[in-house]
Amino acid sequence: MQKGENGVAMVFKANPCSRADLSAMAWRVRKFGGCTTVKAFPIVEFIEHNLMDYCSLQVLDDSECDDNEAWTAPELGNIYVRNSVYEAAVNGNPRARFTLAHELGHRIFHTTSQIARCSIDEMVQLKIYQAPEWQADAFAGELLAPTRMISGLSISEICDQFTVSYDCARIQHELLQRQNLRSVG
Repeated sequence: MQKGENGVAMVFKANPCSRADLSAMAWRVRKFGGCTTVKAFPIVEFIEHNLMDYCSLQVLDDSECDDNEAWTAPELGNIYVRNSVYEAAVNGNPRARFTLAHELGHRIFHTTSQIARCSIDEMVQLKIYQAPEWQADAFAGELLAPTRMISGLSISEICDQFTVSYDCARIQHELLQRQNLRSVG
């Protein structure tokens, strides 16, 4: 989720971005972090140690965060996360790891020059590939469990080996199956 400087959630339209583009960027991030053979991408360590000049990870007391687990402020370049989510990610919780990867996706793809506020009418007509939340989710899934690395694995094996949730593993598994069908057909 993205918030403005005043902490209010905003509705945005992003520059169009295909799943292939999101996948390619996720792989570049893995390369940058030296993690092309590492299954469980070290999302916390990556953000803390590799991105200090690019963005700031602000861990906030849970009481400061309303109902939000995390958010990105594109105009400031900051990722904000509740302490409980951060600690869960540090301890390998799949959902918390996904949350951080999702916010990293916002930070990479949704700077102030790459997104624009949109009206409710525009939001209703938004194509999925222009939706910032879809883009951030797709990026996070591909960063944490790249389709190029999960071939031959079951959903439960993807969960275990890549430290992702069942939903993330299922979606990545289904994507790989669709890619395989397209390449055969």
